[in-house]
Amino acid sequence: MTTTGSAAVQTVRDVVARIDVDALTAQLVADLRDEPAYRRFVRDERLRDRGPAVVRWNLELFGRWLADGRPPSMVELDRIGELVRIRAEEGLPIEDGLRVYRRGARLGWDTVLRMATPDERQALLEGSAIYLDYVELVADAFLAAYADAAQAHDPTEARARDLMGRLRRAAPGPHEQVVAEQLGIDLRGAVRPFAAAITGTPVALHAALAAELRAGGVLACVRSGGVVGVAPAGADPTATVARVAPAATVACADDDGWAALDAVLEELATVVALGAAAGRAGHVRAEDFLVDLLLSQAPRARDRIVARVLGRLDADQATTLRALVTADFDRSAAARALPVHRNTMLQRVQRIEATTGLDLRRINDQVLVALAVRPTR
Repeated sequence: MTTTGSAAVQTVRDVVARIDVDALTAQLVADLRDEPAYRRFVRDERLRDRGPAVVRWNLELFGRWLADGRPPSMVELDRIGELVRIRAEEGLPIEDGLRVYRRGARLGWDTVLRMATPDERQALLEGSAIYLDYVELVADAFLAAYADAAQAHDPTEARARDLMGRLRRAAPGPHEQVVAEQLGIDLRGAVRPFAAAITGTPVALHAALAAELRAGGVLACVRSGGVVGVAPAGADPTATVARVAPAATVACADDDGWAALDAVLEELATVVALGAAAGRAGHVRAEDFLVDLLLSQAPRARDRIVARVLGRLDADQATTLRALVTADFDRSAAARALPVHRNTMLQRVQRIEATTGLDLRRINDQVLVALAVRPTR
């Protein structure tokens, strides 16, 4: 049975009303303790209570939005931003903070889905856009807060960031040329877009790298846990990054020019984030991370795939799917790896197919499963 309209809304409210926020907070905190970024967040004994407090507050905001349709207010969004700015100054890399938030959100959402009845779960899945929107709001707060923190470390960061924003919308005109010249940068010819990231470092070090690049005639600014920019055709941003930060991950565009600069910089920033998460220093290419790049550029679609495949399954069934993917869907090999008897594996597969409506012999459904269980970098 599928619930629609006001009945679906009431169903969601009923589920939210049954949630014990204190118990769910305790469960999420326990689940997050194996996350290194979370342990760094609460490692100071004086701050041992702030992790649960932040988790509980986010649960309350999300639950209110889900049940009553009231998204976080501007005041509440400002508070999220202030919390993030504090963490940036303390040295938490943006990728760590986002990883904790996203994992916490996923764990909380999965818990809510598991505690619902099958009919209630269907209503919740139909309202999953709120969950995705909440994650995006938090991600936007992280990006804005880290940009503000970078500006505090170098007064030219704000001008460079404003100029970069203009260039991402259109090729440089007379005004942009003047601003670039004031920063000591020549943008009259061809340029090469690039991005860089230093694994596990605070925003201050990314700000210092961007400042060093600008001092060398390269337009650069802090963005999304790293640095993005455009270098004049005669400059080599990779060499400067390697000199200032040997452990940094760097990616450059294949072609010179201003065409599609915004999309190119977004892709490069994603590539270096994936490379840094994989422990790759130095130059990396988009071709090295094509599947992860595809998923990262469609986070809402990825979350929908995860909900479609794993939303109705228990932990053992999810483990079975991961074993199947690792074994290239060879059921005998997956049974040996778990290990379980082959008949047990066949029974598990049948229950998974009955629960999800997937046919694990079909290539399209196998692709969905492989994407759903793929680790998030």
